[in-house]
Amino acid sequence: MTFDDPDPVLDRYFKGTPLGFLEYRDGKLYYLQGNEGYTRYLLSCGSVTKE
Repeated sequence: MTFDDPDPVLDRYFKGTPLGFLEYRDGKLYYLQGNEGYTRYLLSCGSVTKE
């Protein structure tokens, strides 16, 4: 699965509910992609900064 190709089903869910895709690799957590709601959530709990 890539985020390069549009997917109407994924778009419907990804735009509605706060969602983010993370990957755990080599002992670290990597943020792959998230929608606006998920980004606002991360900012509100201090998990990330706008930078």
